[in-house]
Amino acid sequence: MTEYIHGAKWWKFDFHNHTPASMDYGKGDESLKNIMPEEWLLLYMKAGIDCVAITDHNTGEWIDKLKTALITLDSTKPEGYRPLYLFPGVEISVNGNTHILAIFDSVQTTAQISALLGSVKFPAASFGTSDAVTGDSLITVLEEINKAGGIAIPAHVDKPSGLFLNVAGHSLTQALQVDGLLAIELIDKNYAKPELFKQAKLNLAEIVGTDSHLPVQVGTNYTWVKMNTPNLDSLKLALHDGEDGIIRMEDTVVDPNIISNRYFVKSIKVESAYKAGNGIPLEAKFSPWLTSVIGGRGSGKSTILNFLRIALARHDDMPELIQEDFDEFVKVGRKNQLGMLRDNSIITIEIFKDANLYQIIWEKSIGKHSIQTWDNVSKVWSEKTEVSNINELFPVQIFSQKELYSLTNDPS
Repeated sequence: MTEYIHGAKWWKFDFHNHTPASMDYGKGDESLKNIMPEEWLLLYMKAGIDCVAITDHNTGEWIDKLKTALITLDSTKPEGYRPLYLFPGVEISVNGNTHILAIFDSVQTTAQISALLGSVKFPAASFGTSDAVTGDSLITVLEEINKAGGIAIPAHVDKPSGLFLNVAGHSLTQALQVDGLLAIELIDKNYAKPELFKQAKLNLAEIVGTDSHLPVQVGTNYTWVKMNTPNLDSLKLALHDGEDGIIRMEDTVVDPNIISNRYFVKSIKVESAYKAGNGIPLEAKFSPWLTSVIGGRGSGKSTILNFLRIALARHDDMPELIQEDFDEFVKVGRKNQLGMLRDNSIITIEIFKDANLYQIIWEKSIGKHSIQTWDNVSKVWSEKTEVSNINELFPVQIFSQKELYSLTNDPS
């Protein structure tokens, strides 16, 4: 039902992955290094992964290859194909052998990853291995990733080569306080974190990735990330939001995009109103979770609420001052008057309830409501049925800012 979701939704994100560019890919099975970029991508598509971070050991060799292969798959759409978003990156072995993931936006290239590795003094002769380390310190590496526009995430902090096992005391405190640090990769969510980390109270997002070196590992670990269109800015926002933007795979047994149990207004369309919807209908789409309408005075925030009141028959029991304003709003507009409707105005609302999508239509010319139901099989709306109890069939509460303020002045 993701087609009913406007705005942000949850994407299945694997933050830690290796390709044959990593010398230890295949874990000793050399034949696995013959996998083609298209085959590698299809593994993730078939596993239902939406977003993949390409994080080879100290190299970006396969980034350009995978981006080219994805263009081919997008055009040919072979069996198992589904849309996939790539996040170029690298797993850097830092001085002291602490591993750090660096994740970038889709425009990043192999050459730019190589430049980052050079900037932190990683030996070019050892690209692809995890044996060598950077000449620069952990703090410098974290800062260089941020300077390059990426997201630095300490990898598998609770496992070998992880931050919590390799770094302690003042050095750990310094690393945790680096500007731009938004997340850690924690493999075992029950791991007892260091006391210094607890005392810092940083609220870093705790993500999990596969760290896959074998095809059979693909899709076994992932994190749900709430984004509109997957890109680096959306990812940063989700990580910053913590539990509101991130769900670890073990924290939910169902796809968080399943909205069959939700009740929400999906959209509103206003046609032929006095100052809105003339010629081109005024349309607004809403999220099943939260929609914020932002604008200055006179930009139309209250107007949308009033059109919703009309279509949902929620115009009773308002404070007197609010009722007076609404009564002016629903008049047929005239020059130098406040009315916002015309004789032929139509307001249409899509509303999702009890796993069904309905369309409510209010027509000024007849002053009545009708409803239609969407058929998911035939993909058409049912015939219109006139109803007189919209407010009972689709109960909602609507409060404008002015109304809330008015309510606070009434002690009852």
